[in-house]
Amino acid sequence: MRAAIPALAAALLAAGAPAYAAGDWQARQKGHTCFVKASPMASTNAPPGRGAVYVAVVHNRDERNFDAVSVVSGFPDVTSSNALVEIEGHTFELLPFGNAAFVRAGKPEQDIIAAMSRPGSMKVVWTSSIDGTTIVDNYSLQGFKESKAAADRACGRPSSVASR
Repeated sequence: MRAAIPALAAALLAAGAPAYAAGDWQARQKGHTCFVKASPMASTNAPPGRGAVYVAVVHNRDERNFDAVSVVSGFPDVTSSNALVEIEGHTFELLPFGNAAFVRAGKPEQDIIAAMSRPGSMKVVWTSSIDGTTIVDNYSLQGFKESKAAADRACGRPSSVASR
C-alpha cells in the first residue's frame, strides 16, 4: 500500500479542485479515499527540473488505513537517500522508497501528525548517500489541522482509530 500512495495522491490531485482548503493545505476525496496535501513554500539547493514535491496524508476507508504520511521527493528514486522531517525542534526519520519517503506506521505517524497539527513550520531534509548533497523543502503547517479534520470527516475516520 505505501508504495502506491504517491501514485494515488497524484491521481487525486488530478481530480480537480480541492474539496476543502485552509491555509497552505488542501483536502480532497475520491470515493472512499481522502487525502490532505501541501507543496513546499520554498526549497534550498533544489536542482532545476525537479518534479512535483509535496507532503500527503492519506486515508483509505475501504482498507481501514488512516493517516498514511508520505513525502514525494520530485526525483525518480530516492531509495538510497536519507530523509527526515524537522518540526519545531522534533526530528522524524523517514523511510525512502522509490520517489517518496514514508513515516513508519503506528506511533511515529501519530507523533508526526500531532506535531503537524500545531502552528509552525516543517522542514523535509533529503541527503544523497551518493554525493552528500542536501536539499531542504520548507512547508507551512498553517491550515493542516483544519484540512485534515475535513478529510477525517469525509472519509469517516473514527476518532478512536490510531494510525495503523
